[in-house]
Amino acid sequence: MSQNTKIARLTGWIGVAPLLGLPIIALVPVPDWLSDLLVSWAAILLAFWAGHLWMRHLNDEPPRPWLLVAALALALVAWPAIVLPLHWAMFWLAALYAIYLFIDEPWRAQGRSGWHRRLRLALTVVAIALLLASGLIGSAGGG
Repeated sequence: MSQNTKIARLTGWIGVAPLLGLPIIALVPVPDWLSDLLVSWAAILLAFWAGHLWMRHLNDEPPRPWLLVAALALALVAWPAIVLPLHWAMFWLAALYAIYLFIDEPWRAQGRSGWHRRLRLALTVVAIALLLASGLIGSAGGG
């Protein structure tokens, strides 16, 4: 395994790790700044992944401009999550991550190595699961 592969896997999981705090903040009362921090990280992470998607499709042949627009749109529509009530922000972001997953299509990414496709799929599925669980906990009367 190359050094870049190891670093990509490590940094990918480190990027998702803060989302592990979402079910906790949905369950117990925490200071507003902490919930704001975690929700904004979830939005920033989605924007980062959308930027990766945008870059990957920048030089598509034949051109698929809708992918460039969709990647930017994901980042823009994630932004309001930082001012939504906590459980609605989590549901909103979970839906956007799911849309990202279907636009990204890691299972069909031509020219990408298997480990990279599997990593993108795993990271996105974990993010969606954490956001959905957190939204459900929050809407059921958690924190």
